[in-house]
Amino acid sequence: MKDLERLCGIKAGNDYARGTLAAFYIKTTDELAVLQNFSGRSVNQNIGETTRRGLEAEADVTLAGGFDAQLAYTYIRAAVAQSYFTCVGTPCNPLASRTGEAAPNFLPVAAGNLLPAIARNALHLGLTWHFAPLHFSTTLETDGRSKIYADDRNTDAARGFWVVNWRAGFEQDTKHWHLSEFGRLDNLANRAYVGSVIVNETNARYFEPAPGRTAYVMFNAALRN
Repeated sequence: MKDLERLCGIKAGNDYARGTLAAFYIKTTDELAVLQNFSGRSVNQNIGETTRRGLEAEADVTLAGGFDAQLAYTYIRAAVAQSYFTCVGTPCNPLASRTGEAAPNFLPVAAGNLLPAIARNALHLGLTWHFAPLHFSTTLETDGRSKIYADDRNTDAARGFWVVNWRAGFEQDTKHWHLSEFGRLDNLANRAYVGSVIVNETNARYFEPAPGRTAYVMFNAALRN
């Protein structure tokens, strides 16, 4: 696999606001891609040229009253630049086409198709409140993602989604220890959405559901040197 990468960006900040903006372009040749997923078995192949172009933006702002706001956004267009063939069912014999035999489940992927399992847009927003006297902080955040295709030929896709999460916790410092206790609730609204896809699943069972409302409790102890 060979890559050609171009990256440019800027970073700025002061005591109250910090931000970065970066743009990128990546061209890959002989990328490893999924040829077929069948009964839990994944078969890969090398494909022709692909491109990824996009930008990333991030900002962190300190507000009055102990509040901080966070924003992170990514745009990426990951696309096929050179057509190739892939399996769309079983049986699938990629070698058949080379010998002149019929290969009904071995079909072309057109240049310009988007690569599967990559969201074109992803956004994170967060608002954190710090209460210094108790070494307490709490954050309300939302994460969003646009749709992702489930197969190379872009015949099916998982819809985009938004979820809201909340976390809160305390921290303590002693002479020899740093302690923290945190609680977290993910997917507060208990929304049903697709968390991941099985790319090129031959029975079209592409979609894997994300967890519903989920609670976590975490305790950490770090010994100081």
